Amino acid sequence: MVLETAHGPAADPRIHRQGSAVEIDLPRALVDRADALARERGATRFMVLLAAAQTVLARWTGQTDICVGTPVAGRGRLELEPLVGFFVNTVVLRTDLSGRPAFHTLVDRVRDVVLGAFDHQEVPFEQVVGRLRPKRDLSRNPLFQAMVDVQESSATGIGLPGLETADVALPWGSAKFDLTATFVVRPDRFALNVEYAADLFDPDTATRFAHHVGRVLEALLADPTARADEAALLSADERRHLVADAGRDAEPAPPFEVAGPPHAPAVVCEGTTLDYARLDALTGGLAAALIRAGTAPGDAVGVCVDRGVWSVAAMLAVWRAGGVYVPLDPRLPGERLRYMGEEAAVRHLVCDAGTRDRAAALGAVAVDVGDVLPDPDGPRHAPRRDDLAYVIFTSGSTGRPKAVGIEHHALDAHVATAREAFGLTARDRVLTFASTSFDASLEQILPALSTGATVLVRPDDIWAPEELAARVAAERVTVMELTPSYWTELVARLDVLAPRLASLRLLVTGGEALPADPLERWFAHLPGVPVVNTYGPTEAVISATAHTVTSAPAGRVPIGRPLGSRRAHVVDPLGEPVPPGVPGELVLGGPELARGYLGRPALTAERFVPDPFGTPGGRLYRTGDVVRRLPGGELKFLGRNDDQVKIRGFRVEPGEAEAVLRAHPGVSGAAVVVRTLNGETALVGYAAGGGLSQESLRTHCRARLPHYLVPSAFVLLDALPLTVQGKLDTAALPEPAAPAPHAGVAPRTPAETVVAQIWCEVLDLPKVGVHDDFFALGGHSLRAVAVASRLRTAFDCPFQVRDLFEHPTVERLAAEVERRLLELISQMSDDEIDLSLTADL
Repeated sequence: MVLETAHGPAADPRIHRQGSAVEIDLPRALVDRADALARERGATRFMVLLAAAQTVLARWTGQTDICVGTPVAGRGRLELEPLVGFFVNTVVLRTDLSGRPAFHTLVDRVRDVVLGAFDHQEVPFEQVVGRLRPKRDLSRNPLFQAMVDVQESSATGIGLPGLETADVALPWGSAKFDLTATFVVRPDRFALNVEYAADLFDPDTATRFAHHVGRVLEALLADPTARADEAALLSADERRHLVADAGRDAEPAPPFEVAGPPHAPAVVCEGTTLDYARLDALTGGLAAALIRAGTAPGDAVGVCVDRGVWSVAAMLAVWRAGGVYVPLDPRLPGERLRYMGEEAAVRHLVCDAGTRDRAAALGAVAVDVGDVLPDPDGPRHAPRRDDLAYVIFTSGSTGRPKAVGIEHHALDAHVATAREAFGLTARDRVLTFASTSFDASLEQILPALSTGATVLVRPDDIWAPEELAARVAAERVTVMELTPSYWTELVARLDVLAPRLASLRLLVTGGEALPADPLERWFAHLPGVPVVNTYGPTEAVISATAHTVTSAPAGRVPIGRPLGSRRAHVVDPLGEPVPPGVPGELVLGGPELARGYLGRPALTAERFVPDPFGTPGGRLYRTGDVVRRLPGGELKFLGRNDDQVKIRGFRVEPGEAEAVLRAHPGVSGAAVVVRTLNGETALVGYAAGGGLSQESLRTHCRARLPHYLVPSAFVLLDALPLTVQGKLDTAALPEPAAPAPHAGVAPRTPAETVVAQIWCEVLDLPKVGVHDDFFALGGHSLRAVAVASRLRTAFDCPFQVRDLFEHPTVERLAAEVERRLLELISQMSDDEIDLSLTADL
């Protein structure tokens, strides 16, 4: 196993293990208490001290399976006692701290572990490693990374007849392991020495670890019946300091309002421009139409329109009519849209010519934007602070998405915070790239409109990186927000595209972890464009924390500090703050929290809990995200404490896809788990039943789930594997087999050959056939972006992502390539053709 104790950058195998040590004194009386507990439990002093050290290691790592090493003398045989020589060996002590044991119970566990290890202490450590064959890493010691030892002496010093002796401290320049905790026991002194690897820890961190061991040891020896994980790591002063530094208070924000000069451009999409006066008139006209249709303050109003200027205007009009904005993506399956409308209690719906039929099927009173007449004097409802502003749906583990309700005061506060954090002014031109179904779109629209900037709306088509760069250049975009997955595709083409991004002054990313490696390439090409890494669940109103990156970082990119009046606490499973560097769950407080999950009071009470750190009546949202606080106060994301994942920037609960898969009429048992396929995080569906096929399962899921929740692969089983307790044995679920290309239909033309090579590169497949379907082979929208970009480079011909959706096989896409090339050639003069033929000679 790997003990994840590193508080700094990951160990580099090229680094020589530089080290140092710190030492603190502990109360001498603790030795007597440890001895008393050891006698009571039939253990030794070493076992008690080891239990305390492993307790702290478990708290520091967030793990319950703790392996440490300890040296043994290797003189267990009587005939070895008089021999001079070095017989020391190392044994591994692996202790299970799960189940929240009382300390005396943990001592019992440690006793059994130590006795079992000492029974086999003659087995050389190297032989153990050789038999277990762990995955080797030059930056880590195999099997354990921390050592615990006890050095005891019955005298105060070393004396020889006729000589005066004194201790001399030798320089300490190396570390054998990540951490070595050595308890020093002498008649007049009890101390803890911590040797540490300097590339992983600093002196303050090592000293903090030593104090935590001492504090835990003292607390648990005072009450051995207490649970080991309840012993406080922090002093009262340290706890107060962490609570005080969790965030700051900000003045209440004014209500959001659109603020721009009448004739300044407000919203732009595909050649259509609305100035602020026209935007005001259209929103006023639509608001009046909604009220005539029966919309009353507090009513949920669905907005189901194609992307464009109306997707912005409709949102503003809903608020002017006093309604609650509920975005409904017309590309979602009809069954899901119906459920969302019912869950949010949508009574009225805004549609357009392209979505009129979808809207009619939802059963709400529809208002078509094509029938709206501009009305600058239209209604301007003034909402109360605690009125609902919008409802956004997130993935739910029960098989149905959850409706998250956000109040106006929380939205107003975030708009003001984002406007300040991004430094927006009326001179900015901000690209809104996110789907309106996600709250990130609000962050890309509202702060800009509140300062008089111009919002540029991406149409429904997904742009390849080349198209994005062209639009940025043509529209002089200054600020844009992208998911890290899409941004990575853009970064890969910066050697060609960077000049077209010259107008940018700020890039914002969010929705998933930001990889560090592409940042080096980003700043090499665009050194003057900082990257703001944002983090935030929908329940904490879009972006809850942010970190600005101005140069390539070493290691994982932090998610930063809380924005606005939010407070970010890192807590243990008992809800107590953990020290800096120790992993814990991130809980968010402050006024910028959702009201809760509509119609789900029990789930709301489970996730939104009373705030024990703030004023009475305050709440905290339990994010389920595991983070650690860095020494400077910023947060670093580590992972999840449940099954929720981010896939291509989308928040996904595998249980939602599993519930839909289980509802297939031929399925008797189903499971959906997270796997890594072709280097990407993906969902894999497992199904047992009769008469099933992968295609029937995929069709069933596509009709009921958004694209990001449809499993990337399906595995058919006779029965789901179960443990002896009758639970799903996820470890026994087989890996999905790579999709088999159609046999005997290899590429036949140069165009098919190039297209097939590109597909193999993007999908990480050895070969594909000309009749293979890109999406059946594991393709998705982001991979389609990569294919479109490579096709543009290979053929010097414009390709869009939609081309792959319309021509999803190698044969059909290659035919489209040939058609476009012939069309381009037909438009060229003889001189241009001659020039193109000789350009590479």
